[in-house]
Amino acid sequence: MNATDLMIGDWVMTGFDIAQVAAIDERGIYVDDPIYTCLVHVDFRFVKPILLTGEILEKNEFELKLRDEFEDGVYLINQDMCRYKIWILKNYDITVYFDKKGGKFSIEIDWNNIEHFMYVHELQHALRLCGIKKEIKL
Repeated sequence: MNATDLMIGDWVMTGFDIAQVAAIDERGIYVDDPIYTCLVHVDFRFVKPILLTGEILEKNEFELKLRDEFEDGVYLINQDMCRYKIWILKNYDITVYFDKKGGKFSIEIDWNNIEHFMYVHELQHALRLCGIKKEIKL
């Protein structure tokens, strides 16, 4: 990862810990250290993305559509038979698709798509692009 991949507030792995980016410079990121209550610098070599999962989506108010449903003129096919898994963000007109074959997520809002992401920080960026200020829980 590098400075252009991240924004303040993004969730990442730093070594074996999950941390939220507090600041960014050309060499790495700064994260809050709960023990010393200060910012700690982490070199980009030790910063890794967190893989996005359905469980993380569901923990953050995305509802998995499991059965055949007719909603807004779109027929959602049974998830076991379908290539895609579909989550709807409660209280928003946002749909997240997971392409089982390609192994990547896409997000749709008002017929506009942001495609092919795999990581939590990319979901955070997509939601920000959609104008949603949502704190992601891990």
